[in-house]
Amino acid sequence: MDTVNKKYDIELTVLSPLAIGAGAERDWVKGMDFVVKDNNIYLLNMKKMIEYGINPAELTTFFASKNHRGLLRKVERFLGEVSDRIMSLPADSNNDIKTFIKNELSGKPIIPGSSLKGALRSVILKYLLRGERPERLNEKNYFGDANEGDELMRFIKISDAEFEDTALVNTKIFNLHKVGNNWEGGWKHAFRGRPGSPATDNHFNPIGFNTIYESLLPSQRSRCTIMLSELGFNKISTHSHLEEKEELFNIHELFNTVNQHTYDYISKEIDFFNNYSQAENSNKIISQLNRISNEIPDHDELCDSCVLKMSAGSGFHSITGDWQYEDYAINQVGEQKFKSRKIAIYRERFYPMGFVKLFIRRQGQIQ
Repeated sequence: MDTVNKKYDIELTVLSPLAIGAGAERDWVKGMDFVVKDNNIYLLNMKKMIEYGINPAELTTFFASKNHRGLLRKVERFLGEVSDRIMSLPADSNNDIKTFIKNELSGKPIIPGSSLKGALRSVILKYLLRGERPERLNEKNYFGDANEGDELMRFIKISDAEFEDTALVNTKIFNLHKVGNNWEGGWKHAFRGRPGSPATDNHFNPIGFNTIYESLLPSQRSRCTIMLSELGFNKISTHSHLEEKEELFNIHELFNTVNQHTYDYISKEIDFFNNYSQAENSNKIISQLNRISNEIPDHDELCDSCVLKMSAGSGFHSITGDWQYEDYAINQVGEQKFKSRKIAIYRERFYPMGFVKLFIRRQGQIQ
């Protein structure tokens, strides 16, 4: 390991369904990008469809109106031959399927290093605030200024992590709603007979205001690297809070900081779902939160692993670093308004989205 940059080989394990969007323009649209048959989606290849004799003008007409039934009838006889991929559909949805970002060369799904770094930055922000809750937060006061060359995160570099495959996962919105003068937990649906209007009640229904995500699944693994440039950072003699920030360039202290943050966050989430447990299956969400919390190692000066929350479905509290609120309770006037959570449902388990575990690999370690 050189003296300028400390480079660590990291094994990354997915703990709950994880989705990182490729962008709305790449989402899959029913009747254009795919058709559905026998609870599977078939991702269509236009070139193959034309090779099988379908008139391009007809395809354009189908695509323009998103005519799923007409398109399916047209390609049904040779559906497998004109499809690039067949995937199991967990539930029907009126929304586009949110696609996962891919490596442009290999076509395989990746967790970009920038996404990991962004999640890490949120944790570091809370660490640097040290319990302060400023009315107006100027992050340059804590991270430094990129224009001055002393922005903290430029001295932390993380590579992409590439995976082999993805699957489709259904998601629903767990939402609080008023019952009399009290807030209760529930699931967001559509009013019966009014598909464009939302409603929340205690009953769980897998469809109705649900979104399908192309996701990585629990237990999938990959590898990446983390590089910490402590020497480069220490050359900035005028950097504010220098001593506090030096601790972050010790990988074990950094992981301990992440673990403490994640443990506090999960504890508040468990309290939230216990407090608003009127909704069906809320106990299953709590069960998964407890399982993920158990993956967090005990505080140790030589901590080799950490649990981090990131990506789509993370929710307001996770994305911002969670420094504003001591708890997630909603008061009577709804002042703390972040009362919804996106929950992934896969094989009858109810997951909070986006948890991963990072583990430092040693030289010669057997995978």
